[in-house]
Amino acid sequence: MDTEGPCYDPNRKELLKNWQEVDIAMSKLFSLNFRNKFKDSFNGTIKFGWFFLNWTGFKENPRRRDLGYHKIRDYYLKKYSKEMLDFKDEQCWHYHHPHKSKIANQWGFDWKTSNEYENIISRQIIDRNWFPVSFRAGGTIMHKQLSEWVDQWFPIDFSNRSPIKCPEMDWSDGIMSWKPYKPSKINFKKKGFSKRYLARSVDLNSRVYKIQDKDIYQAFNEVRDNELSVISVFDHDYRDIENSIINFLKRFVEISKEYKNIKWEFSTPQNVFKSLNKNYKIEVKTKLNSNIFNIYTSLEIYQNQPWVCAKLKNGEIVNLTKKIKKISNKKWSINLEKNKDLFKIIAVALTDRNFTPYITKHFF
Repeated sequence: MDTEGPCYDPNRKELLKNWQEVDIAMSKLFSLNFRNKFKDSFNGTIKFGWFFLNWTGFKENPRRRDLGYHKIRDYYLKKYSKEMLDFKDEQCWHYHHPHKSKIANQWGFDWKTSNEYENIISRQIIDRNWFPVSFRAGGTIMHKQLSEWVDQWFPIDFSNRSPIKCPEMDWSDGIMSWKPYKPSKINFKKKGFSKRYLARSVDLNSRVYKIQDKDIYQAFNEVRDNELSVISVFDHDYRDIENSIINFLKRFVEISKEYKNIKWEFSTPQNVFKSLNKNYKIEVKTKLNSNIFNIYTSLEIYQNQPWVCAKLKNGEIVNLTKKIKKISNKKWSINLEKNKDLFKIIAVALTDRNFTPYITKHFF
Protein backbone atom coordinates (compact mmCIF):
# COMPACT_ATOMS: atom_id res chain seq x y z
CA MET A 1 0.00 0.00 0.00
CA ASP A 2 1.45 3.34 -1.08
CA THR A 3 0.25 5.10 2.05
CA GLU A 4 -0.04 8.79 1.21
CA GLY A 5 -3.20 10.04 2.92
CA PRO A 6 -6.02 12.01 1.25
CA CYS A 7 -5.79 13.34 -2.31
CA TYR A 8 -8.19 16.00 -3.57
CA ASP A 9 -8.75 16.07 -7.33
CA PRO A 10 -11.94 17.70 -8.69
CA ASN A 11 -11.51 15.78 -11.95
CA ARG A 12 -11.34 12.35 -10.27
CA LYS A 13 -14.25 11.85 -7.93
CA GLU A 14 -13.17 8.32 -6.99
CA LEU A 15 -10.16 9.64 -5.05
CA LEU A 16 -10.66 10.06 -1.30
CA LYS A 17 -10.31 13.76 -0.57
CA ASN A 18 -10.09 13.86 3.23
CA TRP A 19 -9.11 11.69 6.19
CA GLN A 20 -12.73 10.85 6.98
CA GLU A 21 -13.15 9.21 3.57
CA VAL A 22 -9.76 7.47 3.83
CA ASP A 23 -10.74 6.10 7.25
CA ILE A 24 -13.93 4.56 5.90
CA ALA A 25 -12.02 2.78 3.13
CA MET A 26 -9.03 1.66 5.21
CA SER A 27 -11.12 0.45 8.16
CA LYS A 28 -12.50 -2.20 5.81
CA LEU A 29 -8.97 -3.53 5.24
CA PHE A 30 -8.26 -3.64 8.97
CA SER A 31 -11.41 -5.62 9.78
CA LEU A 32 -11.10 -9.20 11.03
CA ASN A 33 -13.74 -10.31 8.55
CA PHE A 34 -11.73 -9.01 5.60
CA ARG A 35 -8.41 -10.42 6.80
CA ASN A 36 -9.92 -13.88 7.31
CA LYS A 37 -11.78 -13.94 4.02
CA PHE A 38 -8.95 -15.87 2.35
CA LYS A 39 -6.44 -18.30 3.89
CA ASP A 40 -3.11 -19.39 2.44
CA SER A 41 -1.65 -22.91 2.39
CA PHE A 42 -0.56 -22.51 6.02
CA ASN A 43 -3.89 -21.07 7.21
CA GLY A 44 -2.35 -17.58 7.24
CA THR A 45 -4.36 -14.43 6.60
CA ILE A 46 -4.01 -11.37 4.35
CA LYS A 47 -1.05 -9.11 5.13
CA PHE A 48 0.03 -5.66 3.98
CA GLY A 49 3.23 -3.72 3.62
CA TRP A 50 2.27 -0.12 4.45
CA PHE A 51 4.72 2.10 2.56
CA PHE A 52 4.44 5.40 4.44
CA LEU A 53 5.14 8.69 2.68
CA ASN A 54 6.29 12.02 4.15
CA TRP A 55 4.89 15.01 2.25
CA THR A 56 7.94 17.20 2.82
CA GLY A 57 10.15 19.31 0.58
CA PHE A 58 7.10 20.89 -1.07
CA LYS A 59 5.73 24.46 -0.99
CA GLU A 60 2.57 24.29 -3.12
CA ASN A 61 -0.21 21.84 -2.32
CA PRO A 62 -2.88 21.70 -5.06
CA ARG A 63 -4.04 18.21 -4.03
CA ARG A 64 -4.44 19.18 -0.38
CA ARG A 65 -1.97 16.58 0.86
CA ASP A 66 -1.29 16.28 4.58
CA LEU A 67 2.12 18.00 4.54
CA GLY A 68 4.74 17.55 7.25
CA TYR A 69 7.16 15.04 8.75
CA HIS A 70 5.58 11.91 10.24
CA LYS A 71 2.03 13.08 9.46
CA ILE A 72 0.87 10.02 7.50
CA ARG A 73 2.56 7.33 9.58
CA ASP A 74 1.58 8.97 12.86
CA TYR A 75 -2.04 9.07 11.77
CA TYR A 76 -2.09 5.36 10.93
CA LEU A 77 -0.25 4.29 14.07
CA LYS A 78 -2.61 6.27 16.26
CA LYS A 79 -5.61 4.64 14.62
CA TYR A 80 -4.42 1.17 13.57
CA SER A 81 -1.22 0.27 15.45
CA LYS A 82 -2.90 -2.60 17.32
CA GLU A 83 -4.36 -4.03 14.11
CA MET A 84 -1.01 -3.78 12.32
CA LEU A 85 0.60 -5.70 15.16
CA ASP A 86 -2.16 -8.29 15.42
CA PHE A 87 -2.27 -8.92 11.67
CA LYS A 88 1.56 -8.85 11.44
CA ASP A 89 1.67 -6.12 8.80
CA GLU A 90 4.93 -4.34 8.01
CA GLN A 91 5.77 -0.66 8.19
CA CYS A 92 7.74 0.29 5.08
CA TRP A 93 9.00 3.50 3.46
CA HIS A 94 7.73 5.25 0.32
CA TYR A 95 9.50 8.28 -1.14
CA HIS A 96 8.52 10.88 -3.73
CA HIS A 97 11.50 13.06 -4.66
CA PRO A 98 10.42 16.72 -4.78
CA HIS A 99 10.41 18.41 -8.18
CA LYS A 100 12.33 21.69 -8.44
CA SER A 101 8.91 23.39 -8.70
CA LYS A 102 8.20 22.27 -5.08
CA ILE A 103 4.61 21.43 -6.13
CA ALA A 104 3.28 18.47 -4.17
CA ASN A 105 1.99 16.65 -7.20
CA GLN A 106 5.12 16.76 -9.35
CA TRP A 107 8.00 14.32 -8.89
CA GLY A 108 11.67 15.08 -9.38
CA PHE A 109 14.20 12.99 -11.28
CA ASP A 110 17.36 14.90 -10.41
CA TRP A 111 18.77 13.44 -7.20
CA LYS A 112 20.96 16.52 -6.70
CA THR A 113 18.11 19.04 -6.40
CA SER A 114 17.15 17.99 -2.86
CA ASN A 115 18.46 15.93 0.04
CA GLU A 116 14.98 15.54 1.52
CA TYR A 117 15.42 11.76 1.56
CA GLU A 118 18.23 12.19 4.09
CA ASN A 119 16.16 14.60 6.19
CA ILE A 120 13.25 12.17 6.31
CA ILE A 121 15.30 9.12 7.31
CA SER A 122 17.22 11.05 9.98
CA ARG A 123 14.01 12.46 11.46
CA GLN A 124 12.35 9.04 11.47
CA ILE A 125 15.30 7.67 13.43
CA ILE A 126 15.60 10.57 15.89
CA ASP A 127 11.92 11.48 16.35
CA ARG A 128 10.22 8.11 15.94
CA ASN A 129 12.93 5.50 16.55
CA TRP A 130 12.15 3.94 13.15
CA PHE A 131 14.53 2.72 10.44
CA PRO A 132 12.61 0.90 7.68
CA VAL A 133 13.81 -2.19 5.83
CA SER A 134 11.57 -2.18 2.73
CA PHE A 135 11.43 0.63 0.14
CA ARG A 136 9.22 1.64 -2.80
CA ALA A 137 10.04 4.50 -5.14
CA GLY A 138 7.33 7.11 -5.63
CA GLY A 139 5.74 6.69 -9.06
CA THR A 140 8.05 3.65 -9.30
CA ILE A 141 10.54 6.23 -10.63
CA MET A 142 13.98 4.65 -10.51
CA HIS A 143 17.27 5.88 -11.98
CA LYS A 144 20.94 5.02 -11.54
CA GLN A 145 21.60 7.50 -8.72
CA LEU A 146 18.55 6.41 -6.76
CA SER A 147 19.32 2.74 -7.35
CA GLU A 148 22.83 3.20 -5.95
CA TRP A 149 21.52 5.08 -2.92
CA VAL A 150 18.76 2.57 -2.14
CA ASP A 151 21.30 -0.24 -2.44
CA GLN A 152 23.42 1.36 0.28
CA TRP A 153 20.65 1.39 2.88
CA PHE A 154 17.66 -0.83 2.16
CA PRO A 155 17.83 -4.59 1.51
CA ILE A 156 14.30 -4.81 0.02
CA ASP A 157 12.97 -2.76 -2.90
CA PHE A 158 9.53 -3.23 -4.50
CA SER A 159 9.93 -0.64 -7.27
CA ASN A 160 9.96 -2.93 -10.35
CA ARG A 161 6.76 -2.26 -12.34
CA SER A 162 7.65 -4.18 -15.50
CA PRO A 163 6.41 -4.11 -18.22
CA ILE A 164 4.36 -0.97 -17.59
CA LYS A 165 5.30 2.28 -19.31
CA CYS A 166 4.09 5.53 -17.71
CA PRO A 167 4.89 9.16 -18.50
CA GLU A 168 7.06 9.31 -15.36
CA MET A 169 8.87 5.99 -15.76
CA ASP A 170 9.38 3.36 -18.44
CA TRP A 171 9.61 -0.20 -17.12
CA SER A 172 8.79 -1.81 -20.50
CA ASP A 173 12.37 -3.06 -20.85
CA GLY A 174 12.61 -4.27 -17.25
CA ILE A 175 12.62 -7.81 -15.90
CA MET A 176 9.04 -9.08 -16.17
CA SER A 177 9.35 -11.87 -13.66
CA TRP A 178 7.95 -12.56 -10.20
CA LYS A 179 11.36 -13.83 -9.15
CA PRO A 180 13.13 -11.07 -7.20
CA TYR A 181 16.63 -10.32 -8.41
CA LYS A 182 19.75 -8.43 -7.42
CA PRO A 183 20.10 -5.61 -9.95
CA SER A 184 23.12 -4.60 -11.96
CA LYS A 185 25.03 -1.61 -10.61
CA ILE A 186 25.10 -0.18 -14.14
CA ASN A 187 21.51 -0.91 -15.19
CA PHE A 188 19.00 -1.69 -12.44
CA LYS A 189 16.62 -3.21 -15.02
CA LYS A 190 19.08 -6.08 -15.50
CA LYS A 191 20.40 -8.73 -13.14
CA GLY A 192 23.74 -8.05 -11.53
CA PHE A 193 25.61 -7.97 -8.25
CA SER A 194 24.02 -5.24 -6.17
CA LYS A 195 23.17 -6.06 -2.56
CA ARG A 196 19.44 -5.48 -2.34
CA TYR A 197 16.57 -7.56 -3.69
CA LEU A 198 14.51 -5.79 -6.34
CA ALA A 199 11.01 -7.25 -6.55
CA ARG A 200 8.17 -6.64 -8.98
CA SER A 201 4.84 -5.11 -7.98
CA VAL A 202 2.10 -4.17 -10.46
CA ASP A 203 -1.09 -2.15 -10.30
CA LEU A 204 -4.02 -3.82 -8.56
CA ASN A 205 -6.51 -1.87 -10.67
CA SER A 206 -5.54 1.51 -12.11
CA ARG A 207 -5.96 3.53 -15.28
CA VAL A 208 -2.59 2.20 -16.40
CA TYR A 209 -2.89 -1.52 -15.65
CA LYS A 210 -4.98 -4.16 -13.87
CA ILE A 211 -3.52 -7.43 -12.58
CA GLN A 212 -4.63 -10.26 -14.86
CA ASP A 213 -5.01 -14.03 -14.72
CA LYS A 214 -1.92 -14.44 -16.89
CA ASP A 215 0.12 -12.70 -14.17
CA ILE A 216 -1.10 -15.19 -11.57
CA TYR A 217 -0.37 -18.17 -13.84
CA GLN A 218 3.09 -16.74 -14.44
CA ALA A 219 3.82 -16.69 -10.69
CA PHE A 220 2.87 -20.35 -10.25
CA ASN A 221 4.71 -21.46 -13.36
CA GLU A 222 7.88 -19.69 -12.28
CA VAL A 223 7.95 -21.36 -8.89
CA ARG A 224 8.18 -24.73 -10.63
CA ASP A 225 11.87 -23.91 -11.10
CA ASN A 226 12.26 -24.28 -7.33
CA GLU A 227 12.96 -20.60 -6.89
CA LEU A 228 11.17 -17.96 -4.87
CA SER A 229 8.20 -16.46 -6.69
CA VAL A 230 6.66 -13.32 -5.18
CA ILE A 231 3.47 -11.97 -6.71
CA SER A 232 2.76 -8.45 -5.49
CA VAL A 233 0.14 -5.83 -6.27
CA PHE A 234 -0.03 -2.23 -5.11
CA ASP A 235 -2.52 0.58 -4.79
CA HIS A 236 -3.02 3.75 -2.73
CA ASP A 237 -4.88 4.44 0.48
CA TYR A 238 -6.77 7.31 -1.19
CA ARG A 239 -8.84 4.72 -3.06
CA ASP A 240 -11.53 2.41 -1.74
CA ILE A 241 -10.02 -0.87 -2.93
CA GLU A 242 -11.62 -3.60 -0.80
CA ASN A 243 -13.60 -5.05 -3.71
CA SER A 244 -10.59 -4.91 -6.05
CA ILE A 245 -8.51 -6.90 -3.56
CA ILE A 246 -11.28 -9.44 -3.03
CA ASN A 247 -11.76 -9.92 -6.79
CA PHE A 248 -8.00 -10.39 -7.28
CA LEU A 249 -7.71 -12.91 -4.43
CA LYS A 250 -10.75 -14.85 -5.61
CA ARG A 251 -9.04 -15.38 -8.94
CA PHE A 252 -5.73 -16.15 -7.25
CA VAL A 253 -7.24 -18.83 -5.00
CA GLU A 254 -9.13 -20.42 -7.91
CA ILE A 255 -5.99 -20.58 -10.05
CA SER A 256 -3.95 -21.94 -7.13
CA LYS A 257 -6.20 -25.02 -7.08
CA GLU A 258 -4.74 -25.97 -10.46
CA TYR A 259 -1.31 -26.27 -8.80
CA LYS A 260 -1.97 -28.78 -6.04
CA ASN A 261 1.72 -29.43 -5.37
CA ILE A 262 2.60 -25.76 -4.84
CA LYS A 263 2.08 -24.10 -1.47
CA TRP A 264 1.62 -20.34 -1.22
CA GLU A 265 1.74 -17.90 1.66
CA PHE A 266 0.60 -14.36 2.47
CA SER A 267 3.62 -12.33 3.51
CA THR A 268 4.92 -8.87 4.23
CA PRO A 269 7.88 -7.63 2.14
CA GLN A 270 10.39 -8.18 4.93
CA ASN A 271 9.31 -11.72 5.75
CA VAL A 272 9.60 -12.75 2.10
CA PHE A 273 13.34 -12.22 2.24
CA LYS A 274 14.33 -13.04 5.80
CA SER A 275 17.26 -15.42 5.77
CA LEU A 276 17.06 -18.86 7.34
CA ASN A 277 19.55 -17.82 10.04
CA LYS A 278 16.99 -17.12 12.76
CA ASN A 279 19.69 -16.62 15.41
CA TYR A 280 21.43 -13.77 13.62
CA LYS A 281 21.17 -11.22 16.42
CA ILE A 282 23.84 -8.58 16.77
CA GLU A 283 24.89 -6.21 19.51
CA VAL A 284 25.44 -2.54 18.72
CA LYS A 285 27.54 -0.42 21.08
CA THR A 286 28.76 3.16 21.04
CA LYS A 287 31.52 4.88 22.99
CA LEU A 288 32.73 8.46 23.11
CA ASN A 289 36.50 8.82 23.54
CA SER A 290 37.32 12.51 23.79
CA ASN A 291 36.02 13.87 20.45
CA ILE A 292 35.86 10.48 18.70
CA PHE A 293 32.48 8.76 18.57
CA ASN A 294 32.97 5.01 18.04
CA ILE A 295 30.43 2.44 16.83
CA TYR A 296 30.88 -1.30 17.33
CA THR A 297 28.81 -4.28 16.13
CA SER A 298 29.28 -7.89 17.15
CA LEU A 299 28.65 -9.16 13.60
CA GLU A 300 28.79 -7.73 10.08
CA ILE A 301 25.79 -5.68 8.99
CA TYR A 302 23.89 -5.27 5.72
CA GLN A 303 25.14 -1.74 5.07
CA ASN A 304 28.77 -0.81 4.47
CA GLN A 305 28.32 1.59 7.37
CA PRO A 306 25.54 2.54 9.77
CA TRP A 307 23.27 5.54 9.26
CA VAL A 308 24.31 8.10 11.87
CA CYS A 309 22.36 11.26 12.64
CA ALA A 310 22.13 13.65 15.55
CA LYS A 311 19.87 16.08 17.32
CA LEU A 312 21.64 19.23 18.43
CA LYS A 313 20.82 21.15 21.59
CA ASN A 314 19.20 23.86 19.46
CA GLY A 315 16.74 21.26 18.09
CA GLU A 316 18.35 20.91 14.66
CA ILE A 317 18.63 17.38 13.22
CA VAL A 318 21.75 16.67 11.17
CA ASN A 319 23.03 13.72 9.17
CA LEU A 320 26.53 12.58 10.16
CA THR A 321 26.73 9.65 7.77
CA LYS A 322 29.21 11.32 5.40
CA LYS A 323 31.61 11.92 8.29
CA ILE A 324 31.98 8.23 9.13
CA LYS A 325 35.39 6.58 8.93
CA LYS A 326 35.35 2.81 8.50
CA ILE A 327 37.86 1.07 10.78
CA SER A 328 36.73 -2.50 9.98
CA ASN A 329 33.59 -4.38 8.96
CA LYS A 330 32.41 -4.12 12.57
CA LYS A 331 33.81 -0.76 13.71
CA TRP A 332 33.35 2.86 12.57
CA SER A 333 34.25 6.24 14.03
CA ILE A 334 33.27 9.89 13.64
CA ASN A 335 35.46 12.81 14.66
CA LEU A 336 33.16 15.32 16.33
CA GLU A 337 36.10 17.73 16.53
CA LYS A 338 35.35 20.55 18.98
CA ASN A 339 31.58 20.39 18.45
CA LYS A 340 30.58 17.65 20.90
CA ASP A 341 29.08 20.21 23.29
CA LEU A 342 26.51 21.02 20.59
CA PHE A 343 25.04 17.51 20.59
CA LYS A 344 22.02 16.30 22.52
CA ILE A 345 21.57 12.86 20.89
CA ILE A 346 23.52 10.81 18.36
CA ALA A 347 21.53 7.94 16.83
CA VAL A 348 22.92 4.93 15.00
CA ALA A 349 20.67 2.87 12.68
CA LEU A 350 21.53 -0.28 10.73
CA THR A 351 20.14 -3.55 9.44
CA ASP A 352 21.60 -6.96 10.18
CA ARG A 353 21.97 -9.64 7.52
CA ASN A 354 18.71 -11.19 8.60
CA PHE A 355 17.02 -7.92 7.57
CA THR A 356 16.24 -6.84 11.12
CA PRO A 357 16.72 -3.12 11.88
CA TYR A 358 18.52 -1.79 14.97
CA ILE A 359 18.64 1.72 16.44
CA THR A 360 20.99 2.76 19.25
CA LYS A 361 21.04 6.25 20.79
CA HIS A 362 23.81 7.99 22.69
CA PHE A 363 22.64 10.81 24.96
CA PHE A 364 24.93 13.66 25.96
